[in-house]
Amino acid sequence: MENKDEYILVDIQDSIGEFVGKLREEYENELKNIIEKCTVPNVFKSEQSKEIIKYIKEKYNDDLEFLWKKFPKNAIWRNKANKKWYGALLVLQKRKLKIDSEEIIDIIDLRYQKERIKDIIDNDKVFPGYHMNKNSWITIKLDNSVETERIFELIDNSYNLSLNL
Repeated sequence: MENKDEYILVDIQDSIGEFVGKLREEYENELKNIIEKCTVPNVFKSEQSKEIIKYIKEKYNDDLEFLWKKFPKNAIWRNKANKKWYGALLVLQKRKLKIDSEEIIDIIDLRYQKERIKDIIDNDKVFPGYHMNKNSWITIKLDNSVETERIFELIDNSYNLSLNL
C-alpha cells in the first residue's frame, strides 16, 4: 500500500540492505533522468557562444540539440519547418582548424552560399566547414575575432538557406 511517508533510509549513507540499495539506485537514476531531460549542458564557455544561443532562442525559438553521446560537446540547431540543420556549435582544439595550438575553443558551423564560399574563407577567422560539406558550410571561431553582430547576420543567412533545401 502506498503512503506519503518519506523513506529516510535512502538518504542515510550508512544504511544497507537489498531494498534500500535498489530504492537508492532507482532514486538516483530518476534524478539523473530529470537533470538530463530538463537542463541544457553548459559546455559552451565563450561569451559569443552564450550570445548566439540566446539570439537563436529569441529569434527562432530553437534550442540546441545534443545528438551524440560520443560527442557531448557538439550540438546543432535545426529548422523546425523541414528539420534541416542551419548551425552547429562545437568545442574543439584549434589544431583541428590547422592552427598551431592545443587551446580549446568554441566554433560555429553555418551554411553559406556555395558560389560565394571562397570569398568569405580566410583561414584565420573563417574556415571551411569543420566536419561539414566544405562546399556549403563555413566555420567561425568564437573568440571575438568576428563581430557578434556579423555572426548574427551569418546565422540568419544560414537559416534562410536551410529553408530552401
